[in-house]
Amino acid sequence: MRLSKFDARPVISTTLDSEQFKPFRFPDLWQLETHKTFSRLRIGPASRQIGLALDLCKTWECPVWVLVVVVASSDEWKEGRYQAPHPVAFDEAEMLLWEYQELFEQDGRLNLWIGSSETNDLLVIDRHNLIYAYGDLEAAQTTLTEKGLSEGEVAIPYPHTHHYHAEYDQTFRTLMARWDWVFSELNPEDDD
Repeated sequence: MRLSKFDARPVISTTLDSEQFKPFRFPDLWQLETHKTFSRLRIGPASRQIGLALDLCKTWECPVWVLVVVVASSDEWKEGRYQAPHPVAFDEAEMLLWEYQELFEQDGRLNLWIGSSETNDLLVIDRHNLIYAYGDLEAAQTTLTEKGLSEGEVAIPYPHTHHYHAEYDQTFRTLMARWDWVFSELNPEDDD
């Protein structure tokens, strides 16, 4: 059974009854966002977020660093930022992402950051199943086009809900026990 971490209410519904919320999938779109100090791609894949993220970063200069941002926790790991204690080879990061793919894609308690320790390339997979790409945006756009995504507006539906599944509690504990993570407090933007 595939669990959902992010549900949206149909537009025609006027109630906030949880039964009205249905799993939401983005329509395989990406959008360039330009801000005063940076540009990024906002990517809304319909599925396979981890596979797409790995496709986007497999040509980066390595090693890479990994950061897990826990935005909701009901067990012994408090909310905060958990960074791997050292950069890792791409193969090790790839193994980690595939091993915990279901947790990352189907449970809304965390965001995942992966970045090159040699360049400004960075991916953020958030709890809406959006991927934000920073760095070499032209290379990312090429990969996205090759993978069948199109340019268009990527919007988070409102209202929406996030789900934290008890089925993933042990998987979450295993992930958090994998390394001696370096802890820091959440930043205000971590729970967006």
